[in-house]
Formats: sequence, C-alpha cells, structure tokens
Amino acid sequence: MTPNPRRFAPPPFERGLKIEGLRVGERFAKLCARGGYGAVHSVFDRVVNIRAGGELFSVTAQDVGCGARYLNTAAPTLRHLDFRAGDPCAFDSSGVTIGELRVTIEHAVLWEPPTAFLEKSETAAAGAAGLIGLGPGLTPSGDDILLGYLAVMNRFGRDDAQLEALKHEIARNLHRTTDLSAQALSDALDGAYCEAVENVLAALEALLKIGATRGADMAYGMCAAIEQIVGFGAADARPLRGFSKIT
Repeated sequence: MTPNPRRFAPPPFERGLKIEGLRVGERFAKLCARGGYGAVHSVFDRVVNIRAGGELFSVTAQDVGCGARYLNTAAPTLRHLDFRAGDPCAFDSSGVTIGELRVTIEHAVLWEPPTAFLEKSETAAAGAAGLIGLGPGLTPSGDDILLGYLAVMNRFGRDDAQLEALKHEIARNLHRTTDLSAQALSDALDGAYCEAVENVLAALEALLKIGATRGADMAYGMCAAIEQIVGFGAADARPLRGFSKIT
C-alpha cells in the first residue's frame, strides 16, 4: 500500500543515516528521476524491497548483485536498520528516503548487464574500457566479467582480429584497476586461470560436445540460472526466502 504523501515528508538528511549508492539499475534510476512514494514490502539482512507504483524495487548491501530495479549500496549489511513492512519511502532525483535512512544515487554508476557493454559498442574491445576497474573490492566485478569472458573466448572462440583487439584494450588499461586484479587479467591474457576456472572450462568442453546444439543449450540455461541467483545475492546459491524475481 502506497502511503499518503501528506502524512509523510522525507526527514532532513542530517537527522538520519545516510548511505552512498554504488550502482543503480536503469528502472530504479528512472523511478528516482520521476519521483514518488512507496512503502517497504519486505526486509532481509542484505535486501530491502520497496513497492512503488505497483512494482517492486530493491535497495541492497554491497555484496549483492545489481539489476535493473536495484540500488546497490556501500553498506556491508542492512541488518542493523530497523525497517518494517509498510514503512514509508520517498523517491527523488538524488535518491530514496526509507524512514530515517537516506540512500543517495548522485555518485552511483548506472548498472547495465555485462552483455550491454559489449553489444552497445562497435566492438568488444571498445566495451572493455568501460568494465576495467568497475566495482568495489580487490578484484572489481568488471574485471572478473572480463576474465570469465576471456577464459571462454580463448578456449572456444575464434582467434580473430576482434578477440586480439579486446586483449590489446585490456592490456593497455591494466593500470586502471587494482594490482591483484591486474595480475589476474594479465595471466588471463596468456590463457592462465585459477583452478576453479580451469575446471569449469574442462566441464564446459565436455558439455558442448553433447549433440548438435543440446550441450550449448544446456550451458545457456545454466548461465540464465546463474544470472538469476547472483542477482538475488544468495550466499547459499538459493533465492532469498520471500523474495520474488521481477522481470
């Protein structure tokens, strides 16, 4: 139920807790741009779901994956915030206020699916520059995406000019990320990966040999499932209880 705007006005920011948004999905950003009111739908340790305009949106802790309806914050957990279902929320151009909590989007990066960085560019190489160093941590998410992409393309893709251009773009931008991530990407450029990645590549090679397209189709289904699980940020590889997927 959407609260009556007359009964709720966002508190002065200095009175409440303020959290910085790191990444914001396109649909969440559009909701903020047009403004409006909503109410807390459900609360978890790392996710607060908000119903606004008949749709669900999510404010998440730092290690939770992002999505079109997500606002990923710098907070390691939301457990300490005393939210309840029905708490009023207000959206505006600079973020969202949930009770006494203010979450800003002024410096948040607009999140896009990994494929969007590649598909919206003329070449994969041009998209790589937008991923290197993107995200928090010792190995930023953008770098890990590129490492996984390289692993599969190096093993199963064509050795064409576009792949070589991608490698060149990554190599010349390694200074833009952390030392640890730069080393991992440098190794990936030479076809060297950690044991877990090598095991996945070996299993994928066997899977792709099944039938004409059956193995590839199953691999595609697995990728779709992984995207859904990571999007919910379930540490035990299961969707959070009571959290419905929004497509």
